[in-house]
Amino acid sequence: MLTEHYQSIIRDEYVPLVAGFDRAEAIKRHGFFLYRPDTASGTARPPGCTDDSAPLPHEFSAAAFWFGHSQIRNGYQLNTGPGGAGGFGSLFGSQRLKAETRIDFSRFFRIPGTDAPQDSLLIDTVVSQPLASLAIPSIPQSDIDKGLPLISLANRNAVRVTPISSEANQLNTQHMPNRFPVPSGPAVAAEILKRGIPELTFVPLTQDQLASTKMAQPGKVSGALGGVAPKIEELPLWVYILAEAEAFNGGSVLGPVGGMLVGEVMLGLLTCDDAGIMRDPFWRPTLPSAAIGRFGFGDLVRIVEGS
Repeated sequence: MLTEHYQSIIRDEYVPLVAGFDRAEAIKRHGFFLYRPDTASGTARPPGCTDDSAPLPHEFSAAAFWFGHSQIRNGYQLNTGPGGAGGFGSLFGSQRLKAETRIDFSRFFRIPGTDAPQDSLLIDTVVSQPLASLAIPSIPQSDIDKGLPLISLANRNAVRVTPISSEANQLNTQHMPNRFPVPSGPAVAAEILKRGIPELTFVPLTQDQLASTKMAQPGKVSGALGGVAPKIEELPLWVYILAEAEAFNGGSVLGPVGGMLVGEVMLGLLTCDDAGIMRDPFWRPTLPSAAIGRFGFGDLVRIVEGS
């Protein structure tokens, strides 16, 4: 029961929130056109799924799903207590939690009957200061031993991908040691347009739009990626997706390329579960919820906390 309700949070709350409601609904209506490693367009269930695993394309895991890096705040209020607003140091593991680091989940999720939570930052071409200067414990010891001065998460992302040709006919699940082969942003946008996906028409990001993003304002925006907008045709997919969200939607939701990649893979992974809710058109939430017929993360928190 818990698995099905958690899947409903992903399907009905999370994916529409980040990929856009219309895009999420279109994927559910028309099937999968990108997340389909072995078969033709429009399949109802992504192939390659087994009883205990499903393919995870690099365009998702090493590009599209990195959009969350731009949403992380400089700091968080963990609770409304005296020490909840900061001063507790890091939250790295292997340490005893102090009373002041108790998590009040209403500060992170919308829970009926509580104040509004802290908003995530926009999906754009800026990362917060803690991610631009990572603490040493978060960097692998192997990199420190090699003398790699990659304390910026953006720089670390850049060296984790290897550009590849855009002519592949499916999302890439091949592995290269220590690096992920990922096509450029414009190459993926062109491939998506070639698929003739229902209810999806868009003009790819242009050089002028890229030049209007925060990453093209050196010295003006703290944490901007790179400080200079490169040529659009050379733009890595993960940066393209951030720039697209900023230029098209003001950073409130992913753009067409990012929305398609995140939406299809997230919903596709749910569909790989033969016993999951995506395989049962008659499934409905049965646990208590604030809205009839919809179960959100706030409902889950209320049940766990017994409120």
